[in-house]
Amino acid sequence: MTHVKICGIRNASDAEYVNEFKPEYAGFVFAGGSRRMIPPKKA
Repeated sequence: MTHVKICGIRNASDAEYVNEFKPEYAGFVFAGGSRRMIPPKKA
């Protein structure tokens, strides 16, 4: 079985869009140095 993960969510509109596709996993980038990085409180 294939599982889908969408990563790099940065704001509420990204999350709403991702939820339309109902992936098994979704994620945020907390690692520094990435242009997609967001602070945990924002997530």
